[in-house]
Amino acid sequence: ISNEEMDAGHSERRTINEESDEYINCQCLRLIENDMSVILCIGETELEYEKDLAGAVCEVQLKKGLAGISNEEMDRVAIAYEPVWA
Repeated sequence: ISNEEMDAGHSERRTINEESDEYINCQCLRLIENDMSVILCIGETELEYEKDLAGAVCEVQLKKGLAGISNEEMDRVAIAYEPVWA
């Protein structure tokens, strides 16, 4: 990760701004296209946690958030686990 990095999928923006996984993916792709690094934030809500869905929710967020990002580009991606309820 470089000094020119931005986060995508932050829990507050996912909930308050209702940012979808598809929108977050577009953010990730644009950052990489602009030679920046991205911190992809993933995490479940408290209700999802209580229903033991954390793994499934994070898996979907990862798959959708990283769609279209090549193996070579992954060196510019960091994953941050940030549950909404924490």
